[in-house]
Amino acid sequence: MENKNIFIEFSKKLSKKERDFLRSVDICGNSVTVHLETLYKIFEVKEEPKVIELEKLLFKFLSKNIIIYNSNLSLKKRFNILNSYLFERDYVIFEFSSHILDEKIKKILKFKERYSYRFYQEILNSEKSILNISTDNLRDLLEIQETYDRFYDIEKNLLKPIFKDLTSIGELDIEYEKDKVGEYKSAKILGIKITKDYKKSEMGEIKPIFTLTKTFKNLFELHSELMEIYKKLKGDTSYISSYHFNSKLLVKIYNIKNDETLIYSYKEFVFKILYRKELPTIIEIFQNENI
Repeated sequence: MENKNIFIEFSKKLSKKERDFLRSVDICGNSVTVHLETLYKIFEVKEEPKVIELEKLLFKFLSKNIIIYNSNLSLKKRFNILNSYLFERDYVIFEFSSHILDEKIKKILKFKERYSYRFYQEILNSEKSILNISTDNLRDLLEIQETYDRFYDIEKNLLKPIFKDLTSIGELDIEYEKDKVGEYKSAKILGIKITKDYKKSEMGEIKPIFTLTKTFKNLFELHSELMEIYKKLKGDTSYISSYHFNSKLLVKIYNIKNDETLIYSYKEFVFKILYRKELPTIIEIFQNENI
């Protein structure tokens, strides 16, 4: 499957149980054999006789297709996810479509969240290193036109789990931040800004303008160090400049986990922090080429 100008949809949305099933099986070939007891647990089958209830659920799954469109939104290809299944004693033998062996489609099928696949292809189809998605477009992608009045609820319940999907399962090197009118807390949110492709810096294509390797006793020390570095790079010690930088960094830095990499873009700088609790933390700062 080509990356650019390809759009994937499902004829019917996969249920949570179907997504759980696809994540639980190792689809290395067309055929996969799974024990009945495992399937009962995944599909939460409790009603007796269980085999009949399971067959009903698998029959629904059998009817779901993947549809691939080209850039003109004209139909390019349609295929089943699952071609057939066979009950054989205590096992079920599944025959999958050969099309889902494509690595990108396999990732899409293993996402935990219902609409992760839409963000995944939006990011892959974009040639820009920064992708802006308005709140209206967000609502379209998530199909929440009439629900979730507060952006806080959208972010907590939908965006954060989706972006965890995109980084852990989709293996995308991305970071997102809210696109707001002003820096103050109650500023109107216009959408989100997704920054991607920071792996280029790891491969040496972009050189950092500043590097520091240092052990920090706690996150407070790390935060203070970043503030001092910013002031020196900026050459501006004014309260306003430091406040605007700090207000966005504060929440991110105190939510960072051990061995996690934080990418933080602010105006002309991009901060990359590999935080390690017991080992030296690595701080790299790059010139923001998108300014």
